[in-house]
Amino acid sequence: AEYEDALDPDGDGVACEELPAREGDEPTEEATEEATEESNGDPLDGRFGGSRDSFEAEYGDAANDEAGDYPDGFVYETDDAEINVFYHRDVVNFVTVTPAEALAEDDAIDAIASFLPDDFEAEDEAIETDDGDLLTVGHSVALEDAFSAETYERYGASGDQGDLFYLLLLDRGGDVAEVQIGLGDDLQEPVEEETEEPTEEATEEATEEATEESGNDAEAEAYLADVSEIYGTLTVSVVTFVSTYNDGPASEAEADVATWVETLLGQTEVWTDANATAQGLTPPDGLEGLHADLLEITELLESAATDFVAATQGDETALETATESINSALDLLRAFGDTLTDAGA
Repeated sequence: AEYEDALDPDGDGVACEELPAREGDEPTEEATEEATEESNGDPLDGRFGGSRDSFEAEYGDAANDEAGDYPDGFVYETDDAEINVFYHRDVVNFVTVTPAEALAEDDAIDAIASFLPDDFEAEDEAIETDDGDLLTVGHSVALEDAFSAETYERYGASGDQGDLFYLLLLDRGGDVAEVQIGLGDDLQEPVEEETEEPTEEATEEATEEATEESGNDAEAEAYLADVSEIYGTLTVSVVTFVSTYNDGPASEAEADVATWVETLLGQTEVWTDANATAQGLTPPDGLEGLHADLLEITELLESAATDFVAATQGDETALETATESINSALDLLRAFGDTLTDAGA
């Protein structure tokens, strides 16, 4: 599940808008510019829902080496504020901004605009909380694919994927002393853990149940290790394919275009091999659903590989179907990371 955040590098949920033809059908200058704009126009880069790399490209390295407990994470310092960022799998998951001096409400909203997704839209006017602070909720389409529903639940966040809030914490004078940005359409409810010490009998029963549910015996662990390897290989391969496509050939020279296409075709061979490996696995009891999800991904990518080869040979009808299969596989891969984690991989 460690590869979840590498998927969909351009953030729009689309692997590529169109696919190249193999022989003599070089990408137009306009198509190359569009691909470049897509790869550089991620509305989450350096913002909430963006990668740690993109955030630190904007704000520099963190002042501390280890994060605290949620929502306390890594600290970044600017001339105007201290920024505390908690990452979920290296994706910005919670932001706390403490200005050097308290700000008026409008100034605070302007100051945090650069931390919100670029496509963030507030749904209503700010709501006053029981503590007298100001809560604004909204939505980001780009954020919908950044975190799964399970991730929302993990952090006590309500609402739909893509929902987020910002909270203006006011001082006694009514100025903004701190701003928090988090997932959900309301303030998060802390996920409570059991504090009552279980009896020895209850502990044994819980252990047996967990083993039965997760199937984490030797056979299940071996199976999950194989599946994790396939998942990791496919994630890296799809990311390589998308980034290679978006980068385009080194030049319009025939040799460079041929090298570019061969690199893309090399990744489609990885997809075909991964499907063959997945088809040969036998899931242990309790992991049949996970296996079905895996096969759905590998079969989509093998289909995309077949269509892409046809596309490079001039079959224009194969371009659209290949793209659709790649994008569908991307959506499934994002969710599959959490599925593996829940299974104990």
